[in-house]
Amino acid sequence: MTMNSSVESGNMTSSAYTPELVFIIPLTWGLLVIIGSIGNGLVIYTLGRNADMTPTNVYVINLALADLTFLIIVIPINTVAFAVEEWIFGDAMCKISSYMIYVTLHATCFTLTALTIDRYHAIVNAVSSLNWRTRRTSTIVSLLVWAVSFLISIPFALYHEEKNDMKKLYCVPDWGDQERDTLVSLIVIFTTYVNPLGIIVICYTQILRNLWTGNRHSYMPSIRTEDDVNSSAPLSRRSQTRRRSKVTRMVFIVVLLFAICWLPVHVFQLYRIFNPDFPRTITVYVLKMVSHTLSYANSIVNPFVYAFLNDGFRKAFRRTFPFISSFCPCAQLSFEGNSHASDMVDRGIQTRVGECQDENGNGGTEIVSMSHVSEHKNSIPLVLMPKTPHSDIEEKSGSELEN
Repeated sequence: MTMNSSVESGNMTSSAYTPELVFIIPLTWGLLVIIGSIGNGLVIYTLGRNADMTPTNVYVINLALADLTFLIIVIPINTVAFAVEEWIFGDAMCKISSYMIYVTLHATCFTLTALTIDRYHAIVNAVSSLNWRTRRTSTIVSLLVWAVSFLISIPFALYHEEKNDMKKLYCVPDWGDQERDTLVSLIVIFTTYVNPLGIIVICYTQILRNLWTGNRHSYMPSIRTEDDVNSSAPLSRRSQTRRRSKVTRMVFIVVLLFAICWLPVHVFQLYRIFNPDFPRTITVYVLKMVSHTLSYANSIVNPFVYAFLNDGFRKAFRRTFPFISSFCPCAQLSFEGNSHASDMVDRGIQTRVGECQDENGNGGTEIVSMSHVSEHKNSIPLVLMPKTPHSDIEEKSGSELEN
């Protein structure tokens, strides 16, 4: 199996390169590179400049870095190769490009998995995880993600090479025999899709269980979530239910987007592997290009899922780029309800710690925010914590993901 679909040999004759396809595919991939590079670049720059490097910040920046590397190094080369209908970059670049495809792919999947596991502990094991859920830990994990990704991707550099087929050069893998090719394909599907998605589903199942039934204070009228820091009225049961529904939908969206973007390309590969009569038609080739384009698009949606649909990021974006925030839709704040965020990362990319009053008007309580990508000290809905002499902490920057 190879992700270098634009230069793959042996599957299709030159008739597959219709004028329409040669125009549409490079144009689409070029737009993906531009949009994705801008989006991921803004995430890295905005968080890096405005935020303290909290654990979630590290993971989100690492994820954006993996996507940005893929967009800048891999897709442009594939785009040119597809446009000229053969590989023109030489054998060395064939190995490097193929290597970076799998390095960035594994780094993206591993980072997303690490972020999900981090969220699981932040929500389900909120108190017990405080001692080790630190910036240092997330930095070490991120470095390990890249180290493992670089290491396990070495075979793809060794076994990809430039080959001549039908008087044209292609960058293709050569695993020696069909059995080994099948084994490698299955391993890639497992490590980059089945395994991470399985872990994500398990973690989010536990998160949702905790969200819906795990908190014994869920229906107490005096409980307030992070979104009610600026509100003096306690949440009604209906409001609590609506809030949980929003979070549930956003948690489902992040899993669904990952699954949708990568499912077609893996299904296509499985069909090719286990079907001896795999058709080599133009229709199949078009479907193959669409599936790879969709997987490329996953590098674009991540910034929107984790950052751009978030009031906190919008605030940071407006501070960082005031000259474009006035007409950029992503910089506009949401004022639905009491400024409640309904996106997957919940309330702005920030941690809020402050005072509020309970239903009886008594002060002395501390609220610590939490969300899918924001850290906290209690599970959703948040439990009112007794205020201590050390809890007079200023509200942190709107660009900060968490503590």
